[in-house]
Amino acid sequence: MVENASPLVGNAALALALRLSHNVIICGMDVGYKSGATHSKDSIYDKDRELPRDSVAVVANFAESEIYSNSFYNLSKSSAEKAIANHKGAKVLNMSDGAYIEGAEPVKEYIFRKKINKKIVISKIKSFFSAKRKDVFAKNGM
Repeated sequence: MVENASPLVGNAALALALRLSHNVIICGMDVGYKSGATHSKDSIYDKDRELPRDSVAVVANFAESEIYSNSFYNLSKSSAEKAIANHKGAKVLNMSDGAYIEGAEPVKEYIFRKKINKKIVISKIKSFFSAKRKDVFAKNGM
């Protein structure tokens, strides 16, 4: 079982990434929205709508943004913060321009210093879903 993997797919991705590495970069997990700006395509939030009645201003990841959230996004944010807190020593960078996520460092740019071989990385991720790998997780209480 992967803890703190809900309510949104971004939470599942973050929780899994923290299991695979101590260095994680968050992109697009904004857990909030800007007044008068578009959100993701086909989202319940739309630029032509007013802010939902239950929305509240929250701390922005970047000071120049005015970010709002609601109970659903706050649940996602809390889950992300718990996932980060449960992985002591993890270095989490947040490049999203939405809400601030405690435990993640806000960064606008990041330069990869190490070349990444996508084929090797994809192969490694796929190996976590093999039957043999599930046995290793089960033996270690994961």
